Amino acid sequence: MPSPLWSPDSAAECWKLLEALVLDTGERWGDGALQPWQRDAFAATLGLPGAPSEGRSMCWVEGPTGCGKDQLIAAACLAALHFAPDGFRVINYSADKDRCGDVLGTVRGFIDRTDKRAEERGIGRWLGRGIRILRDEIRHEITDRDGQVVPRVTVHVESLDGYSASGSRADLYLLNEVQSWPDPHGPRVWEEASARFDKLAHGRFVVFSNAPFSPPGDFRRDERDKAQAAGADSPWWFQGVTLEQCPWWTPERLARKEATLPPHVFRRLLLCLPTDGRGELIAPHVYDAAVDATLRPALVPLPGVRYVHGLDVGVTRDHAVHLWLHREIASGRIVLDGIRVWVPRPGSQIDLDAIEEHVRSTARTFRGPVYADPYQAVHLAQRLVRDGLAVTQLASTTESLTKMCEAVRSAFNDRRIALFPDAGLVQVTDRATTSLRRQILEAEVVETERGTRIKSRRSQLGHGDELSALALALYGVNELGIGSLPVTVGSDRGEARGAGPGVRSGAAERLREMRRRHTGRFLGPRALRGRR
Repeated sequence: MPSPLWSPDSAAECWKLLEALVLDTGERWGDGALQPWQRDAFAATLGLPGAPSEGRSMCWVEGPTGCGKDQLIAAACLAALHFAPDGFRVINYSADKDRCGDVLGTVRGFIDRTDKRAEERGIGRWLGRGIRILRDEIRHEITDRDGQVVPRVTVHVESLDGYSASGSRADLYLLNEVQSWPDPHGPRVWEEASARFDKLAHGRFVVFSNAPFSPPGDFRRDERDKAQAAGADSPWWFQGVTLEQCPWWTPERLARKEATLPPHVFRRLLLCLPTDGRGELIAPHVYDAAVDATLRPALVPLPGVRYVHGLDVGVTRDHAVHLWLHREIASGRIVLDGIRVWVPRPGSQIDLDAIEEHVRSTARTFRGPVYADPYQAVHLAQRLVRDGLAVTQLASTTESLTKMCEAVRSAFNDRRIALFPDAGLVQVTDRATTSLRRQILEAEVVETERGTRIKSRRSQLGHGDELSALALALYGVNELGIGSLPVTVGSDRGEARGAGPGVRSGAAERLREMRRRHTGRFLGPRALRGRR
């Protein structure tokens, strides 16, 4: 059993700090926005007297995306920096540097907004006093007897793709979005941290994460299931947060998310239901609804219209595809104007000069930027740029792959795209053809530790090359502001987590209906919440 760390006075100061923090909505967290489960999670993280986890040193907080996990981590770090005993040490582990940046940015945002509000009321800046934020560390510094500035309490913010605090002992371990931790560092850091935290009598080990998308046997899934099933004699305290406990997640916002996210991703990120991380990209009836029998490939450009081109280049095994489209100003509909596919012949390569000339000519006729996959197309893209074309080489990063996946799904699910019949239909062999429809329906959406992406099966019919070109073009439509930019999968960035309208009876019924669609049965708040 952990020993007491907080005196009544220091615990009271922690609560005052939490309530005084100013959210990005401009209101104090304690002025109605702070939810009961957030109070419980804050108390459990620090091990404050009277916390629901009292007597347990390990905590697991699982909740939907956008529930404010980064805010709770930042609040706990600020409370520890100001009111924990001298020499107290916190280590926060996140999957990558971007998520570390989110934590540091949330701490910085709390300090800036809270101190600005304090100054406006004549109180003076207090939250950032003595706090120094470095690249991967936050310190509360004081001046010692010798006049030297020394850290009193330290928070290390470490990423698993470049961590340096592995093996270090800390009073409080904060493990952020464990389900996204990559191999091989993830299991090793978990083992080291879990072995070291209880060497101190008051040591704490706290996890903040979404539901798992890994199968049983994976440490992320197994440790989560162990925490959720914890009995009275277990060191684990588990808190499962539901949408009903997050009133800012209105049915309207959820409906927009549901239209954008693949069903299995929506179930995991919003309904907090474990998944296997795989699902269909687009349903057949959704694709067929996008086909407009009156459309034909465009022969001439429309006056004043800006086009966007997608280019995916293959040479020997994969096909090369150039696709172009535009958005109608009045309706907002995205219209496919043309698609050209090159199929390599057995034992030969695709003529890259022919591709280059076709793209150059078409992009000058249907004027607009070209978005290209740089693999196999670097030199081609450079020559097009020298000829005056705007070409963006889109590297396969976590962010770009996720956005391309969302761009395709939102265009089809929101009924914002129109295709001509038999788009991309080409003869590959004497007996086999492929098309844009076939490639989209055969593709999967796969969740990995590095984000969500489209996965196409490689065969003699190609490797989803027409789909890739379409995803590149739709990415360009969104990035240029030609159409709406979808919300990034799995990210808490930009989510409003302040007080919002409560979940009214009608809204609650809509949430229940949403669960029925995704689970085939009713799961109420109690069933989803898990055990404490």
